[in-house]
Amino acid sequence: WVDINVNTTLDGTVLSCSKLPTEPNTLYNIRAIYHDNPDLWIEFNQVRTESEAQIPNSDFETWSVQSFSYKTEVPDWATKYQDWYLPYSSTTDAWWAVNSKRTMPSVTNGETIFEKVMTYKVFPTVSYSTSKVYAGSKSAQIMTIAIGKNSTGTSLSGDTKIVAGELYIGTADNDGNHVSDGHPFSSRPSKVSFKYQYNSVDNETFLADVVLTMGEKTISKQYNGLASSSWATAVIDLNDDGLYERSGTPKATRIYISFKSTGDSSPSYQLKKSEEVAGNSYNLHRGSVLRIDDLQLIYE
Repeated sequence: WVDINVNTTLDGTVLSCSKLPTEPNTLYNIRAIYHDNPDLWIEFNQVRTESEAQIPNSDFETWSVQSFSYKTEVPDWATKYQDWYLPYSSTTDAWWAVNSKRTMPSVTNGETIFEKVMTYKVFPTVSYSTSKVYAGSKSAQIMTIAIGKNSTGTSLSGDTKIVAGELYIGTADNDGNHVSDGHPFSSRPSKVSFKYQYNSVDNETFLADVVLTMGEKTISKQYNGLASSSWATAVIDLNDDGLYERSGTPKATRIYISFKSTGDSSPSYQLKKSEEVAGNSYNLHRGSVLRIDDLQLIYE
């Protein structure tokens, strides 16, 4: 038996003590002795402390590369292919989803030089970078993408779309829209931290949202990130206003996290910008670029 000093409070017949100095996912025997009297003590049943659960693929090292096929009007409705990227190894272990299909139309106009300009007509909003990482070999890369059926390397035209990239916990449909938000989760994190780089266009800010559901109680936090050419650290405090008290709150039942390349409802973009995507260089019509790495849930 090891003695520990804790502060206690009495409310009616309920005696509460301050946080015990325990380790996560560890089995303990605990006993309380009243006024150092060895004849007046209570031994509790064995209790196991909670594990400090983390979100799968929170280092963004695991990606699946899939080939997306689409038709071009010139020449003769040719079938073309574009790689796109999903942040999991298989659908059975998928936590994360992307909105990339919103900028990947199935049919697009072409030109006689369509092989050279298709990245201005079809390109995913979310991918990974191998050249700009905080730790490991990859980081998540979330971009605002501008596409148009008749776009060329110097123009954006014809059924144009300017879409802010989004990486989030949940599922997406075949058009890149949200089907579900969040994933079942059973733990009590106090903070969320992540590393980021942000190439902002026209002083835009990126958005990070965290929603923790505990039965009927919901905690929702948002982080607005400014431009940073070097890796910066963001910390989202789930209890900064006192709404979330770990000692008096049941375990979470669901967690949702979302990263968006911009919070602007009408995102800005730049024509023909070079960007490294999955180890390859592309010329794109793109706006702000957000890179995320080393996402962690903090337990305090």
